[in-house]
Amino acid sequence: MASDRFGRRRVAAAVACGQGLGMLIVATGAWFELSWLWALAGWATMGLLGGPFVFLSSIFAYVSDWTRGADAIGTRSAKFSTVDALVMYVAGVGPLLGGLLVKTLGFYAVWAFCALVYAIAAAIFLCAPPSPQPPPPSALRCVDVCVSSTPVLIARLFARREILYLGYISAISQA
Repeated sequence: MASDRFGRRRVAAAVACGQGLGMLIVATGAWFELSWLWALAGWATMGLLGGPFVFLSSIFAYVSDWTRGADAIGTRSAKFSTVDALVMYVAGVGPLLGGLLVKTLGFYAVWAFCALVYAIAAAIFLCAPPSPQPPPPSALRCVDVCVSSTPVLIARLFARREILYLGYISAISQA
């Protein structure tokens, strides 16, 4: 995971900045009534810089780092449940607040507000105490990134399945 390699705070802050930048691009497109390509560029920016799932996984990893030890099982579950409850709360309140913003200010306000929230989240993570995780490896090699990247992992998965399928086909043909 990227947060294991680069640190929880850095990854969460970088992803929050990427999300905020993407939301700001979409807000700019909505404000100036530009082409739909602005929305596409905003969404692409959010996806390329991690997206909400990387942000959430960094949060869970950060919480997990602070709840280690023999009695941490119940504490960790309670903290994870709190994060889940906050996510569900935002999922319920977000559309209501978004509807009010659209009605009073327009669509751009929703995206601008989201950009502001992500900027605040990035600031919180940058000011948070460092995670008590082991230090990252001293030197990051290109080979490490290339071998552990998602497209390479997907290609390796399909390569293994082809071997499995060939094995199944040969077993069926011999039967």
